[in-house]
Amino acid sequence: MMAKPTTVNEFFVQSLATDNTLTVKQQQIILAAVELFAAKGFDHTTTSDIATKAGVAEGTVYKRYKTKRDILEEIMRRFVRDVVPQAAHEFVNDEWTNSHGGLHQFLVELIGNRVDFIVANFPFIKIMASEALSNAEMRNQVLSKIGVQAMGAILPHLQELRKQKQIVDWPDDMLIQFVVATMISLALRLIVDLPVADIEQQKTYMVSFLERGLAVQK
Repeated sequence: MMAKPTTVNEFFVQSLATDNTLTVKQQQIILAAVELFAAKGFDHTTTSDIATKAGVAEGTVYKRYKTKRDILEEIMRRFVRDVVPQAAHEFVNDEWTNSHGGLHQFLVELIGNRVDFIVANFPFIKIMASEALSNAEMRNQVLSKIGVQAMGAILPHLQELRKQKQIVDWPDDMLIQFVVATMISLALRLIVDLPVADIEQQKTYMVSFLERGLAVQK
């Protein structure tokens, strides 16, 4: 069984632990806000909630950050600067990249890896998606840092499968588009609050869908 991907919260903990520019209280405030924004949503989290979760006085939060929006912007900056590169590096070096068992095994391992990541982090992904829609600079930074690395990790496997005539002879960009879009569809479903009863069944459906769509027809 493959190891579970590192969560966004764990990446934040790692990032803050190595940042000597922050006081302990600032670290506590940021981590508390990350957890609360993910669990309750930005709009439903108060500064008082953050202070209580962080174990500091509410005045301490205001001393560091004038508004709740300032805290979110600090989190987004750190997300783009620290978390995205770490998440991308883990993805392109994870166990699924060692898959050599043909199309089915490749899809099982790739989709399993990404679905587990999406499910573990979808509350934060929802916040990030909302911010990215209104912040072109952040959106471009995320896509440039994680998109290029992710595509570069998936493409060689698809090219090898195509060479072996296990998948259709379609252009690289179209193969990537269909594979990535299928995985992202789960994130979109969760973002708009459509219930998912069985995540393992979702994985099976995705694998079957892509396997049928990509396999060479005989």
